[in-house]
Amino acid sequence: MLTRPDPEAEITEAVRGWVHWMGVDEPAPLGVATQRATEAYRQGATMSDACGLARAFVLSWLRHPANTGRAFRRDVA
Repeated sequence: MLTRPDPEAEITEAVRGWVHWMGVDEPAPLGVATQRATEAYRQGATMSDACGLARAFVLSWLRHPANTGRAFRRDVA
């Protein structure tokens, strides 16, 4: 019997992996990004759109002056 993995768990893992790749080690931005993505998914967004919201939040967090130097910044095209 094949079962489909929990889509919210998939979103959480995708966001966690991307945030880690971006060099963010703090739990607060990861928690907010994951929460926003899962809420958007529950309201009907696609997985791609939900993860896009999470990425947008983390990129905004990285650009904020108070977070300068708190994470390794990667060039994002």
